[in-house]
This record gives sequence, C-alpha cells and structure tokens, in this order.
Amino acid sequence: MADEVDLFGNPILPREAPYSLLDATPMSVPELREADHEIQMEAMRRWFLNHYEDPAESTPYISSEGGYQYIHGGPYDAQQVLQEEFEGVVPDEVIEELADELNGLAADWAPVLYPDFDDYVLDSITESTEHYYAFFETLTNTRRLARIEVPLGQQTHFYRLLYVSAIIAFETYLSDTFISKVFSDAALIRKFVEKDRYFSKDSVPVKEVFAYMDEINDKVKRYLLDIVWHRISDSRRMFLETLGILFPEDLTDLENAIRIRHDIIHRSGKTKDGTEHQLNRDDVEKVATTVDEIVWWIESHMNAMATRMVYDPETETGLDF
Repeated sequence: MADEVDLFGNPILPREAPYSLLDATPMSVPELREADHEIQMEAMRRWFLNHYEDPAESTPYISSEGGYQYIHGGPYDAQQVLQEEFEGVVPDEVIEELADELNGLAADWAPVLYPDFDDYVLDSITESTEHYYAFFETLTNTRRLARIEVPLGQQTHFYRLLYVSAIIAFETYLSDTFISKVFSDAALIRKFVEKDRYFSKDSVPVKEVFAYMDEINDKVKRYLLDIVWHRISDSRRMFLETLGILFPEDLTDLENAIRIRHDIIHRSGKTKDGTEHQLNRDDVEKVATTVDEIVWWIESHMNAMATRMVYDPETETGLDF
C-alpha cells in the first residue's frame, strides 16, 4: 500500500496497483488481467462498491422534483461504469456478469462520498466571501456563450445547457451565500435551528440534550448541503427567517424558468404533455436577466442590513444587525 493519502485522508494505491481484494491485497492491472474469474469478479466488485452506492443510502429524494436528486453526480449505470474502467482488462462477459449482479441490487447508482467530503465542501464555501462575483462571472460567461454561432442541429441542446447553467449559478449563489453567512456566526446557527421547520420535528429527551448540542453544527451542515436550493419556497423562507432578507414579491418569471429547467433535466426538454421547449439565445438572456435581478436584489438588501442600526427598546441603544 502507498504511504500517500488523497484529499480525504484515504490511502492511495500505487499506480501499478489500482485495485484490491477483500483482504486489501493490492492488485495491478496486469495481475487483474491474468487472474481467474472469481478474483476478477472480487476485485471489480470491491472497486465498484468503494466508488458507488445505492442512491437510497444518502441521495436526497424529493417526489415533486422527480425522485432522487443526484446533487453529487449521477445517476450512473453499472454496466457503463464497469465498461469504462475495465474494458480491455477483463473479458466483456465477466463485466456483463457483474453488471447484472449489481443491477439486481440497484437500477441506478450514486457516487460514494467520503466521510470528510461535507467538511471539504463546507470549507470551500465558507473560506470564500466572493459568492456574488462568482455568480456574476458565471452569468457573464453564459451570456457570452449564447452569442456564439453554433450549427443548427446543435442549437437546441446548446441553449438548453446555457439555460440550465443560469439556474445552477443562481442556486449556487443562494446556497453558498446562506451557508457562509450562517456558519460565520454562532448566533445565526442558533436562530436557524430555532426557526427552521426541519429541526422543529426533533424531540430530544432532556438527558440527551447536551449530546444533541455537541452534534448540532454537523446536523446543520448536512442539512444545508443536501437542500435543493432551486426550490424557491424553501430558499425564500430560510433567507427571511434566519437572515431577515425578503425576496422580491413577484417571482413568476423565476418559477417558470425553474419549471423549464426541470423539464430539460428530467424530461429531455419536454413538458408533461410532451411539448418540446424550443429555446434560443433570447430565452437564455431572459433567464440570465431574471436571476441577475433577483441576486442583485438580495445582495443590495444584505448590504443594507449589514450597515443598518436596529433600535433595542429594552436598552435604548442601537445594535448592529
């Protein structure tokens, strides 16, 4: 085994031994190629299950959004994954045999997240304060790409990708901004827990209160990282309850754009009745303008709240919000 570790502290196998057996015996590509059927199956199975899992394990499921929300990538097909990794090393019939076995366990697969992955994601969010500029840069590039001339046959797919990109930039801004704000202030973590409906469901016996509080930051972290931020009703409520930021009253254009995004991702660009969305560069510009205006609204109100003094009637003093 190698002495080096990866980003999450897991040992990195030598390049010449990228696979291993159940007893952790390393196995090189030449060794796997020459191994018998059972050893090949064991090594491939161990590799696959170290990298992929049934989405029921940790992938958020939202029926109104079409089922599992593969926020960390996926869904993945076992046959395709195995073919890409082992083609030319293991006979096709052995790959197909393992794929059939895995398909009996789950129709689709999600990536396995290492235990420290949430910490890594949270750190990457909270270490940055330039969430608006990241959003603005992405949106600017989306708009520029929309002006590129592409072949007629690829235009539909091209504009759909750009349309979804604008929505992704928006929800990334919402998640990163909210998470970085909440985790920058213990008082905001407490306010979030006290206000959010998710935590109101918990009933904690008195004897477990302190243990629960020891884990509260991790509970909040996991919850916020799993939220589907383009569910605008939830995002709107959380920004208001915890940060005191009220979204614009009329979000009709945004809600329509989110529905189109859903159709693009989950219905191959078609509505429930089978009507296909025919998007063009004007549609991309419209959705970009829609999310741009809402993000600017949020930024302006947060900047105003940061400098506003709130009067405290009990102490008759001004308090920084």
